[in-house]
Amino acid sequence: MSEPPPSETSLQDSSMVVDVGEKAELSQDIMNALRQLQTAPQFSPTPTPTQPNSQDSVAVKQEPTPSPQSEWDRLRAQLRDKPIDADAWLKLVDLAEDSGDIEKIKNTYEGMLETYPNTPSVQIAYLKHFLDDPSQFGQAEALFRRFLLRTTPSVELLKFYLTYIRRVTTGPNAREVIRKCYDFALGHIGQDKDSFEIWQEYINFLKAGESIWRLNSTHGTSDGILLLAWCVA
Repeated sequence: MSEPPPSETSLQDSSMVVDVGEKAELSQDIMNALRQLQTAPQFSPTPTPTQPNSQDSVAVKQEPTPSPQSEWDRLRAQLRDKPIDADAWLKLVDLAEDSGDIEKIKNTYEGMLETYPNTPSVQIAYLKHFLDDPSQFGQAEALFRRFLLRTTPSVELLKFYLTYIRRVTTGPNAREVIRKCYDFALGHIGQDKDSFEIWQEYINFLKAGESIWRLNSTHGTSDGILLLAWCVA
């Protein structure tokens, strides 16, 4: 007697048993894999350096490239280290005057006079830069005061000073101002053998005035002035 065929219900039950078994095996495999991961050595990922983005690159300011030094700048720096070099100073004067830059001119002459003080030719060359423009006369007069009062003035510098005074002094008191300037000059170098030209100018100035006796009230007679001038000569 043959066995009855399995019912549909029993077939479904058997497929469910297979599925449950497969699921159990899969779950066991997952658990084993997790256990292996837990017991395996852990490696930290190597950090990668942060790359600056384009905005950060733009934000970084580039230092400007310094402009090359001029010949005047290089020579001036050299003279600060080794100032006793007359030829180099003369070259620096030429460079400054060729540039037309008044600040370079002033810097050059100030440095030169610091190294070679009381040098009349340098003083006069410096002064000449402020005598063409009346707006610069104040600068010239400040230099005159400095050179005439803080140093021992030379005959050459005083002659230049008197020429400037005669040129710029005007008004009703001009003669008195000029006379006082001659008094100042002769009081410093009146006994110098090279002062005869200043004495001669002074005598001619007095003779051109209103009355030599009146103007010479503090100097004695005109004969006395002439005698002193001849003695110096």
